[in-house]
Amino acid sequence: KMIGALMNSSLEKVAQFLDMDAEKMVLKLSEQGHMNASVRESVSEIAKANNKKSEDVLAIIFSK
Repeated sequence: KMIGALMNSSLEKVAQFLDMDAEKMVLKLSEQGHMNASVRESVSEIAKANNKKSEDVLAIIFSK
């Protein structure tokens, strides 16, 4: 249930929940995942737009 909420929330909200910087998440997705993303998009929207799975997006967000 928690993962579902994360996948449907904007990166801004995910970052706030995880006490992380949303802009850094966007940069990380770009650099590590070669994905285009916006802080206003949800994890699932980013995944769909980049032909990835939501789990792939979350894995990059949570990676060190």
